[in-house]
Amino acid sequence: MQFRMFAASAVGATFAVACLDTSPTVTLGRDAGTTDGGTLVLPGELLPADPPNCLPCAAAKSSDLRTNRVCVGDATPTRPNSSTRLAAFLTCACRTSCASACADSCSGAPMTTACELCTSTSCATERAACEAP
Repeated sequence: MQFRMFAASAVGATFAVACLDTSPTVTLGRDAGTTDGGTLVLPGELLPADPPNCLPCAAAKSSDLRTNRVCVGDATPTRPNSSTRLAAFLTCACRTSCASACADSCSGAPMTTACELCTSTSCATERAACEAP
């Protein structure tokens, strides 16, 4: 029995050695034979893909507060992405400071005057961050 295990291990090791590539190039999403010199991006570093025709925060806030087409890849070194900024605005408008004034808007109706007035005062910081270019 030990002889068979040893023989199987030796055969497996032989095949493994035969399949090893001596090139240290990591090939993610391309043929192993190519060396395109592209930047290596590890899976944890990949930015989420924006949905087609994604909306910046200001446009999403002005259209339908329940939209799922908000841009996620538009962050800059000085501000978070649109999705993060819209989430902060929605928390203020729909859950805390303006929940009653924005109840209709947060349920899918267009932004009401009452909601506009409330968010312009009670959610001024979140609103300004969302509307920033």
